[in-house]
Amino acid sequence: MVLKSGELPRDAVMVFEGQMSNFETSRAKIQQVLDAGYRAHIIVVHARVENALDNTLQRFYEEGRGSSIATIANIVGRLPESLEQLNSVFGPNLLLDVVDVRDRANPVQLQGFENIEVLKSEGNYEHIQRRLQQRVEDQREFGRIDEDAYRQALGLAPRDSVGLDRAGHDWDQGNARERASAERSGGQTLLTAPPSRSHITHVPPGLRITESTSLKPDVVVQGKVIDVSDKQVLVQTSRTDAVRFSKDELSGNVYRGQNVQLNFQPNELTRTTERAKEIKQPGVNEKARGIADT
Repeated sequence: MVLKSGELPRDAVMVFEGQMSNFETSRAKIQQVLDAGYRAHIIVVHARVENALDNTLQRFYEEGRGSSIATIANIVGRLPESLEQLNSVFGPNLLLDVVDVRDRANPVQLQGFENIEVLKSEGNYEHIQRRLQQRVEDQREFGRIDEDAYRQALGLAPRDSVGLDRAGHDWDQGNARERASAERSGGQTLLTAPPSRSHITHVPPGLRITESTSLKPDVVVQGKVIDVSDKQVLVQTSRTDAVRFSKDELSGNVYRGQNVQLNFQPNELTRTTERAKEIKQPGVNEKARGIADT
């Protein structure tokens, strides 16, 4: 529910936060409200589906859970039809507000079921799914998401749950799902404690490695740390690509299996989470590379 004042309206009795793209389940919820003697008021926050996808990808990196493009397409693409059916059943006993935030700088609040047409502007299920599919493919190609995020966005099972190594163990999740090492079993999950220094790491064969010194200062590198040595850190940015950094470039400690975002920050170090520990303070005119868990 959208709250401008930071608190519920005085006449609000109960708040349900969730999707209403399924007419049958939504009708049952609204009927319960009416049976209790209240009026139901639906508020829809209407954002661009690409923004919704980006938010779920960010949540995947931060919390380990996201949402597939099929789910997003279903929630957004099938909502208008469900609302039209609800309006035809409940009439004046059901209110609708649409908060259009596609332009984040200029949100617009609309009242009434005639504004369902605004919700249709993002397209139907098939159209939205195609758009999001293309966005996910583009983000993986440019190294903005790793294979883990890519697979969850497409609704695919994690690699460690769909294959075993030659010894019959799960593929190692903590080393970019290394296929070449058949000796390991298990793996570390997202944002776990750093592995032991004595743990032997391996780089997937055929990985295309780019040196960080060849990148432009405004390039943001996002991916998973797959190898850490005394002097270098290797970050896998996609299924086939990785970027190698010198430890001297980094503003914090990293460990294998950690999801990170690396970018140049002028004049000062920026830490977006408490996990990025500052180890170097640049000079007045220097540029340092900031580390943030993603």
